[in-house]
Amino acid sequence: MKHGPIGGGRRSALLLAATAAAFVPYQPVLTSSAKPESVEELTTLSIEELAQIEVRSASKQAEPISRAPTSIFVITQDDIARSAATSLPEVLRLAPNLQVQRLDARQYAVTARGFNGAESSNKLLVLIDGRSVYSTLHSGVFWELHSPLLEDLQQIEVISGPGGTLFGPNAVNGVVNVTSKDARDTLGGLVRATAGPEEQTVGLRYGAKLGESGGVRFYADAFNRDDLPAGPAADSNDRFKGWQAGFRGDWGGEADRFTVQGDAFATDTGGLDGDGDHGQNVLARWRHQLGEASAFQLQAYYDRYERQFILVDDSLETADIEAQFNATAGAHNLVLGGGVRTTRDKFTNNLNGFHLDPQSRRLWVVNGFVQDRFAVSPQLDLVAGVKLEQSSFSGLELLPNLRVAWHPDERTLLLRRTRFSRRSWSPSKPAIAASRGPRRRCPSRSSTISTTISARPSSPARPSPSGCATASRARPMASRPGRPSSSSPGGGRASADRRWARTST
Repeated sequence: MKHGPIGGGRRSALLLAATAAAFVPYQPVLTSSAKPESVEELTTLSIEELAQIEVRSASKQAEPISRAPTSIFVITQDDIARSAATSLPEVLRLAPNLQVQRLDARQYAVTARGFNGAESSNKLLVLIDGRSVYSTLHSGVFWELHSPLLEDLQQIEVISGPGGTLFGPNAVNGVVNVTSKDARDTLGGLVRATAGPEEQTVGLRYGAKLGESGGVRFYADAFNRDDLPAGPAADSNDRFKGWQAGFRGDWGGEADRFTVQGDAFATDTGGLDGDGDHGQNVLARWRHQLGEASAFQLQAYYDRYERQFILVDDSLETADIEAQFNATAGAHNLVLGGGVRTTRDKFTNNLNGFHLDPQSRRLWVVNGFVQDRFAVSPQLDLVAGVKLEQSSFSGLELLPNLRVAWHPDERTLLLRRTRFSRRSWSPSKPAIAASRGPRRRCPSRSSTISTTISARPSSPARPSPSGCATASRARPMASRPGRPSSSSPGGGRASADRRWARTST
């Protein structure tokens, strides 16, 4: 790939896709409202019907996109199928409220609101089926660690603007919520292969019924990406290959629904012997319907990965459990919950003099939140919420939110945001064992007061003139010298500066 988001090699790639003939039609016990099953059906829908596409990220509960009290863009499964993307970051190029920059053959930087790069793409919360993929080392996302089978994705919801009240740390500039399909909707077999001069991929999936009310699927996805073309500087070996495999099971009836899923992956970065990434995760979710207007959900997951590259080794272990209660009473639509998350990271650098002190540390985050959506009238909603969060790094955080949403008709939503927002993220280390001038401790949060009336997200706050900054380590796998990068608006040059990142708050 030389230029643009989808290079000529992929456009000319040979695509082989086949679905096994042993597909067994199956109707899940739990069915949602009728949804379009093909592109042809989408073209027959009216504006009002398209506005009923269901989303969950805006209020942490299912609602039509036309009633979501936020600026949100949805990438549907049909959008994914029609695109030429072969990786999750490439799919995110479809979202106009995101900027996707390719740093080299394997690394991406994805962000919102104009701040992008290996060091500055650290204010976007990314969830995959409810599991946070945030890295405490980078204060962002290592996209090369996540290679889901794109054919299994249900949709991707991209929220513009802060979401700290519901999602907590790192939801500063936006939230990306990736959801996969119910296992009962992917029965039968699927084989997909692509081949081109610079990239080759293969994907396998098989789903089967699980008793009378359940289903299970297994998948595997493998890829091989060649070096990107060299720039003015000397060429560098940045080829990248790897695989990811996993499973998902769903079962239950009207009263109870259960989900269990997990993934494992490994990559080869083509550096020294043993260089690469590997990891595993497992997630379980139980949703209990208490009545027609209330439900309870409990979710827990464990995630671990390790990255090795040229004598630098870092790892992260995460355990999380959260509970959520939804209820509707009269004009009130209430969501409340809480959770506990603990992370343990380790960073070892045998390449140069930079190191973190201590090399390994465990962090704890305990939170509770509540949000109420009050229907003042059929056209006017008032949304108010607050999250209290106790972190072993930054102490107690208060994250309130207040919005007014007006629906003059089915096609229009005007959103007034009068918000005092303390949007926080969680750096990994308070102490840095490298002398680069005077150091100072600053709060790991930013505060803004904004009042806007628009159908678009409010503008980001300007950096504080105090110069107070949060120190976080730039990723050890920084983009290599002389490697071209591409972004949504156009190509660029990836920085080779391996410095300590200072993020303004």
